[in-house]
Amino acid sequence: MTRRALRRVVTGTGIALLATAGLLQWAHGEAVAAPTVRIVPLGAGASAGPSFDDGETVGVSVGANTVFTPRTRVNILECADPGGTAAALPKSVSGCDGDTIQGDTVLVQADGSVSEARYTMYRLPSTTLGEAPDVTPVCDQSHQCVLYVGEDQTDFTKAKLFSAPFAVAGTAGDAAGASASATAQSSVTLSASASAATTPGPATDPAAGTLASTGAPASLPGLLAVGGGLILVGSAGRRLAGRRLAVRR
Repeated sequence: MTRRALRRVVTGTGIALLATAGLLQWAHGEAVAAPTVRIVPLGAGASAGPSFDDGETVGVSVGANTVFTPRTRVNILECADPGGTAAALPKSVSGCDGDTIQGDTVLVQADGSVSEARYTMYRLPSTTLGEAPDVTPVCDQSHQCVLYVGEDQTDFTKAKLFSAPFAVAGTAGDAAGASASATAQSSVTLSASASAATTPGPATDPAAGTLASTGAPASLPGLLAVGGGLILVGSAGRRLAGRRLAVRR
């Protein structure tokens, strides 16, 4: 094999490896699903969702993720989601009820996970919260809502997630709650395809509805290093061959 052919092989191999690394990173980002917000009913007589009772206490959690910054504070609120679609998710805090914010401080753990042991669901507008009948958002059996879990509800560009849509029926302990008791202890989860939540940068823009990325695959640095090294070797070989040719002339 001539030096020219060898240089072409080495350079071509390096470029191919770099291209492969890029494709791996793209595929990894496409395959990663958004973290799910789980709503876990509490107690033997709890409803299982997607319909809850007014005043019902549930657990709210998010598994390990890279959406939230560890050790930061997050808040949980009820927000309107008319029709229960991703397109109808709130774009600002005006679509949420500030009176439904959790009573305690919820901190993000080192792995990005979040857990709130006791959160109260309300039929909105809520007389329990002292709200007038004409205030918004509305959350009942005819108007679906979601739970917002985010770092700053006053700024929807900050990291956030939404639960799956749900309805809230009557008052705690009514017939709707009793009929659902047989399926207690199940949970409501947010499917990746329904997510329009998270944050700009490593996660998503709220209007885009794309999935969060949890970083590049572990093999990417090695592939980049090998590919870059081969390209450098090919370039060096080309310069060396050029010098030898000039000397011969």
